Amino acid sequence: MNLLAHIEIYASHHELAYQYAQECLCCSRENKNQFGTVASMFQLSFTLIRLGDLLEAENMFRELLSLLNQFGTISSKPQKVGKESGLLFNSVGPLLRARPLLVSMDGDGLGWVANRTGHFAEAYQIIEKSLTLNKKMDNQQLTGSLTADLGFIQLNLGRYKEGRDLAELALSMLQERNLQDTFEIDWASQVLGIAHLALGNYAQAKRRLNAAIYLGSDEKDSGVLAYLGRVELALGDLPAAQRLLFHALQIGLEKKEYVALVESLSFIAQVLAETGNFELALEIYALAFEQPMIGRSQLFADISNRQIDKATQSIPAKTAEAALERGRSANLWQRTADLPAELNGLGWI
Repeated sequence: MNLLAHIEIYASHHELAYQYAQECLCCSRENKNQFGTVASMFQLSFTLIRLGDLLEAENMFRELLSLLNQFGTISSKPQKVGKESGLLFNSVGPLLRARPLLVSMDGDGLGWVANRTGHFAEAYQIIEKSLTLNKKMDNQQLTGSLTADLGFIQLNLGRYKEGRDLAELALSMLQERNLQDTFEIDWASQVLGIAHLALGNYAQAKRRLNAAIYLGSDEKDSGVLAYLGRVELALGDLPAAQRLLFHALQIGLEKKEYVALVESLSFIAQVLAETGNFELALEIYALAFEQPMIGRSQLFADISNRQIDKATQSIPAKTAEAALERGRSANLWQRTADLPAELNGLGWI
């Protein structure tokens, strides 16, 4: 069942993946299968993030840590999860020392959960330990992917040159192993493109992001399209930016892909501000930045500031605050369901 859940996640059938993982969790608990229980909890936490249920994902992860504590694999107790603080990952360290084989396989998954819930420093620690273990096991493919993961986290921490250097290292490692047309090389190219975007190297960013689309198996990766849309905005091609971001938004909604959806919203807000739609820009900006992986990211703050400052200063303060409050209080999926029609009315497509 966990394998089926894993397959359905990558096919973007997240509700079905959730169902399979839940069934596997129930079965594992009934049969007192500890490894199956742990694996199912990992799978559920991934799926919940993709569905946008971050609080439940963090609660699932906290339950997992508590279970591992009962097994005697970790000594520290999981800490309380709150809306603002989110999951605290400092209890993961003993787990990394106690279960090296598990972490060498799933440490990148642990880091992904931390990263996508906005805990970037903790994610870096988790993935760095997993990377060390994979180097010892000479797992070059996963080592390259984990190195790119570290680069992406550095970008979210605002360390753009360090992120670029790690992405370049990852890409070089994967190319040396002749790992062409793989997810790993696709991901490294994407991270390198995002790094160039953050550093203002827009031509290089466009080249790397275009490579990320066509090297991988999914030519409609809405995350890559969203970043490409932001690059086109920086290059001054508004029609191209609108077209790419509209497409990214549609894919995110159709696949119910939370991560790609919220990334695209951040950039859509910037294009709206650039084209004078200030109230809607501020509303969508606030909606995006309510999501931890966006709101806690220095990367998204830095590349949003100019357009959002422009929007805030272009309309009365009360109007701007009302728009921001609408975004902060809105339900993500309900609000974005109407957004394509609104953008279409503004001439985006």
